[in-house]
Amino acid sequence: MVKQCSEQGPPPTDEACPKRDVDARYDPDLDDGVMINSAALWPLLDPQWKDPKKWWKQLALANPKGNKDYDWSHLAMRYWPTRVDEKCQEDPSLGVAHGCFWKYHPARAWAWELRLQDEIAPDFRIEETPYRGDGGDTEHRAAYLRDEPLEAIAAIEKEIHRRRKDTEGKILRELTILEPGLWSVEAEACWDMETRIIKKQEFGFRLIAPDEEAARAALLKGTPQKATGRNKLLQNRGGDSGYLVGWQEAVEEA
Repeated sequence: MVKQCSEQGPPPTDEACPKRDVDARYDPDLDDGVMINSAALWPLLDPQWKDPKKWWKQLALANPKGNKDYDWSHLAMRYWPTRVDEKCQEDPSLGVAHGCFWKYHPARAWAWELRLQDEIAPDFRIEETPYRGDGGDTEHRAAYLRDEPLEAIAAIEKEIHRRRKDTEGKILRELTILEPGLWSVEAEACWDMETRIIKKQEFGFRLIAPDEEAARAALLKGTPQKATGRNKLLQNRGGDSGYLVGWQEAVEEA
């Protein structure tokens, strides 16, 4: 039994207890806690300690009664990977617990990341190691920004309004995103979003990104009237238009 629990996993507790989906070595995780980690050793602890046997059955059931669902645990993923993965696809909180938040819920992950960059640190990222052979958060973040740029820009605009709402009358001069891509593929959408923010707060605003400078210059080169219109908008609303001077000079030189 020691060998089985160590190399494969414990047997069912009774006929009503589902079997393991897969065999796996016992590898306790501190985040699971004593209760969950002891459940996988129930045959070795019973009858001196009866609770682990009960906990293992609760772990084994796909939909246990009451608040006894432990599919957030690493141990549940180890012995019932298919069941837990399916739940991760439906429940973002489980996706976070098992490191597949970006894989299954990229829009939610992007919105959370933007917020946490305000609440924790400007360079904060929701980082995830590779999950089942994928490229982790880096791969899925890049795919999301590539495939859903307008949705990502809308999330940025929503986050800007949230930050301004926290402080009445707050002026947000700029917001920096860490990833390139949005300005390169949707420069006009980024520009239009800036314009809406400027109208809302009646002050200049700029979305900064690694690819912003080149993409903004290219946009203004093709449509120089945008810079003129932006300056007029700011002057009419009493905002600072000086930050656009550099772009106008670049357009004139081009």
